[in-house]
Amino acid sequence: MPQLDQTDTYLSQIFWLITSFGLLYLMMRYVLIPRLRNILDARANQIASDLERASTARQDAVEVLAAYERIMSGARHKSDALVREAFEQHALQVKNESDKLQAELDEKFAGVEARVKQARDAALADLERSVQPLIDEVLDKSSDGLVRSSKTRVVAEIRDHVQKQQAQ
Repeated sequence: MPQLDQTDTYLSQIFWLITSFGLLYLMMRYVLIPRLRNILDARANQIASDLERASTARQDAVEVLAAYERIMSGARHKSDALVREAFEQHALQVKNESDKLQAELDEKFAGVEARVKQARDAALADLERSVQPLIDEVLDKSSDGLVRSSKTRVVAEIRDHVQKQQAQ
């Protein structure tokens, strides 16, 4: 076989193959892999520190949120108390004004009631004077003077009837 007769070239090829793989191995072992390992370690350290800072920031955010919730709760309670106090003050003011107006209305109503009573009494007295001639005339024409004694009774009945109407 003619291919195998060239053993002298195989030895040189095998030598350079072993030499180049050895140099490549040494270069990878002592130069490239340590650099890659340093880069990976730096990245791992950076990720760990980022995670630690994120965890700390998250805890800070939780604390800030809790403080915010406490402040907002206090503010809500304070605003509720202020609204309740303002409502109570307003209700008291409205009650005072209502009482004052009610007293004024009661006073005016009492005055009006007194004037109405005076006017009613005056009207009844005036009614008796103004109705008396009419009654006399009606009784004179209807009975030709026979019922003169019942004039006072008729006037009293009319007065009683008017008073009952006004009482209702």
